[in-house]
Amino acid sequence: MAKLGFISDETVRIDLEEGTWVDVRKGMSFETMAKIQGRIKKAQDSDEMDGVISATVDFLVASIVAWSDALEVTPENVRRLNYDAIQALSELIVAHYTPEKKS
Repeated sequence: MAKLGFISDETVRIDLEEGTWVDVRKGMSFETMAKIQGRIKKAQDSDEMDGVISATVDFLVASIVAWSDALEVTPENVRRLNYDAIQALSELIVAHYTPEKKS
């Protein structure tokens, strides 16, 4: 059964390796998630890697409120993360927003 839920300013901390962490929004609006998912799918379907990268960066910036690094969470700083960090963060944050459905 569905539950009525509104987006709030609450955050959830996701602990990473070596004492690092990210604070992400507890929930994301339907509009934001749908737009980002649509951009990623469209870019993947047309093999447009720049579009996939741009949408992934936008997803991370929309999700991450703070991180253990002193740098501000901006598109430029997210683009400075290494490949492994982007992959791991993307997977963890997607899992946060799409928990397995309980029967």
